[in-house]
Amino acid sequence: MLIGNGAEDCLNMIGQAFLNPGDESIIREPTVDAYRVATEFMDATPGYVPLKDDCIDLDRVPGAFLDQLPDSIVVVLDQVYWEISPGKTRPGSSVIS
Repeated sequence: MLIGNGAEDCLNMIGQAFLNPGDESIIREPTVDAYRVATEFMDATPGYVPLKDDCIDLDRVPGAFLDQLPDSIVVVLDQVYWEISPGKTRPGSSVIS
């Protein structure tokens, strides 16, 4: 559990804990700007992947990025996505395939 002064503060703490200068983050589109801000604050590079049927389209994630993944990764799920999702199928849910 992470407790912070709002969602943006929590995203900044996650970025500070897990991103290093030169790292890359994968951010889905549409999104809120806080992910880009947290990434760039750590001198990391945001990479954007569009949704396909309300899911992250893994086929659009660059192969070179996937080949460089470490043994463990951090996935951040945020309920704000439901509010900006074109499908809005289930309140408070996110789907990753």
